[in-house]
Amino acid sequence: LQQLGIQNPLYIMPSLPCPFGMRAAARRLLAFSAAAFACAASPISSLPNADAEAQLASAAVCLLQKSSAHKKEPLAQGRALGDDTLAHPKTTFGSVLLNGLSWNSHWQCSENPECLAAATTTFVELTKLSDAHFAVAIQLGKTSPVDLPSSGLLGWTQVDGTCRSAYGDTLALVLAPGYSVQAQGGGCLSTDYDARAFAVARVKPPAHVYGCDELCIVGIHAPHSPVLQGKSTVASVCADLVQQCVVAMGDWNREPEGLLVVWQDLIGGSSPHIIAPNERTCCWPEWKYYNAWYDHLATNVAHAHVSETAVYDYPNTHLLPESQHKPISVQLILPS
Repeated sequence: LQQLGIQNPLYIMPSLPCPFGMRAAARRLLAFSAAAFACAASPISSLPNADAEAQLASAAVCLLQKSSAHKKEPLAQGRALGDDTLAHPKTTFGSVLLNGLSWNSHWQCSENPECLAAATTTFVELTKLSDAHFAVAIQLGKTSPVDLPSSGLLGWTQVDGTCRSAYGDTLALVLAPGYSVQAQGGGCLSTDYDARAFAVARVKPPAHVYGCDELCIVGIHAPHSPVLQGKSTVASVCADLVQQCVVAMGDWNREPEGLLVVWQDLIGGSSPHIIAPNERTCCWPEWKYYNAWYDHLATNVAHAHVSETAVYDYPNTHLLPESQHKPISVQLILPS
């Protein structure tokens, strides 16, 4: 780093427990270190998470190159170590950060006005805490989803999925300002007696994603039985984006191995190469319910990486929110 003109470099090992945002910040600094070593043609294999941070690293290289005008001498020293590595950095892609949040507060909570109000507040707070760009609220509302833009997410766009059948189901997919919704849809995924909702949006993100002029973002509450409907809606909204530009998040009612079948029955295209997190998220109280690993983000966007995941504890347990899931957040790095 000193050979590249950076005096007294700070090295960070993001291994100690700390808040979600602090871990992300530490890894961004780690990525800058990896980029600098790559530019100098020095080994970076000793840096933890170097591969996972490759997308962020190239952005640091770009910034370093842009600043070379007033650091010509140190950069020349760096070039001597690796010839043309500064002009041709080893990392190919830049990066686009896409943070998602999902929570199934469960229908029992929506039956209780006090619990519903508390869950709405919690969902909005978690969306902001996790720096989410999109979020999925499942069963937050009895017959229709809670209006989240008027509940604290001012300026966000909400896409609803509602089942108005025997048992009913609700889901809200919300997208942050800057994510322009080009088309949208939603509905039910199974029979009246296993009613589960979904919502889908074709989105123009504020930053370009390599290979994807737009993204297909899906919020899902999968039925326990097979998916019987909804694929035509996804196809009409997203068209060819299903091939390699999908990010889907929610309660899949399945562990990762079973998610792939649901993906093909609803979305099609290339199967996801990332499914995260992979840990218990269901249900409260845990002594009463099956040990279920049901809540995940999945994507088939090529060259995508997961930077961070968080599984939060069950919120508002003083209100006895029967069957509630744990909220999850995932920080996804997409290529630009």
